[in-house]
Amino acid sequence: MTAIKRKRRVNSKIVALVTFLAVSASGCQDAQEFRAATASAFESGLTTLVTGLIDGLVAVYEPDSTTDTTN
Repeated sequence: MTAIKRKRRVNSKIVALVTFLAVSASGCQDAQEFRAATASAFESGLTTLVTGLIDGLVAVYEPDSTTDTTN
């Protein structure tokens, strides 16, 4: 695993955890039950979203080395 992929994975998990903690900080019993039931799906979706955004940024800043630049 490359350092970039490892860093992306760690960053996405941190974002998911911070978001989950912020959302679960308050609410009534029904809201707490809902959050407990959907926590896994929420984390998975958020992780996918953040990973996609990071992959897009990396693709913009790191040109593809396999393209032929000769004319």
